[in-house]
Amino acid sequence: MGLFPRKILGLLFRPVFHVPEWFRATGLLLITLLSTTAAGAYYAQIDPFHSWSDFSQGLFFSVPLIMILLAHELGHYLMCRYHGIRATPPFFIPFPPSPMTFIPGTLGAFIKIKEPIPDRRALLEVGAGGPLAGLIMAVPIYIAGLVTSTPGTLSHDTVGVVYLGEPLLMHLLELMFRPGLAEGSDLMLNSVAFAGWFGFLVTMMNLMPVGQLDGGHICYALFGHKQEQIARWVTIVLLLFTVLWPGWLVWVLLTRFMTGLKHPPTLFDQVELAPLQRRIGLMTIVVLVLIFMPAPVSVPEWWDNWSLLGHELERWLQQLI
Repeated sequence: MGLFPRKILGLLFRPVFHVPEWFRATGLLLITLLSTTAAGAYYAQIDPFHSWSDFSQGLFFSVPLIMILLAHELGHYLMCRYHGIRATPPFFIPFPPSPMTFIPGTLGAFIKIKEPIPDRRALLEVGAGGPLAGLIMAVPIYIAGLVTSTPGTLSHDTVGVVYLGEPLLMHLLELMFRPGLAEGSDLMLNSVAFAGWFGFLVTMMNLMPVGQLDGGHICYALFGHKQEQIARWVTIVLLLFTVLWPGWLVWVLLTRFMTGLKHPPTLFDQVELAPLQRRIGLMTIVVLVLIFMPAPVSVPEWWDNWSLLGHELERWLQQLI
């Protein structure tokens, strides 16, 4: 589910007049479609506001991305309905697109569960339903983009290139569907493949076993109160990965502020998981391993700037001594 402070969400989505939830959800979906379409045009290095034709080029990114996010949230919503838990329809969170940022025109989507989760069986299925549904949608979308993307070679002195993290699943898909790629060549992901990659990223972030993220739901359903200890160790590991991607520090701070580490208990924690549900929970752990990216985004200039900063600090310290 999308990450956003609850108080801010309450202010943003509190209706001035009584508007049915599905109307509000549809309106936010349409606004998010516009913002992600503009972001997709920027990704294709096109000015979306030059003409309608240029703007529409972003649909190759926005439509697949919306499909992935919608599948994710509907997975949660349908599992809530299956277990008789009241929940809102999926609400999308639009975000202003910009050619200067890496945000895809949205901060994700979420559903609001209106009553406590009855037991760990329902908790696991509600938590796992979203990531698995989103992944089922993301994989064929990425494959479609993969087979239509063009290979190329980038020189080491190319400026402004953004390298995307490649989880194990992407390597496996490339071996299956693009086995003829020349060694040393770079695959220039088109807009469809980029949307699939974002689907992997969103699923990975949500499967972290922290607080009330999807991974926190699954971890608590599987391991009970040990979930908090697992969340602490995972947080420490992610902080170590900050040397590879500074964004992990931001992610850790946001999750501590918005969800905390500890998952609250269900109404009837004593209800044990069925064998099939345990297998589903273990499957999500395997999925996390397959899609985990130590450095989701890498820009070579970052490390050059860090190196220059290190030299300047060293020179400054020598002057002090």
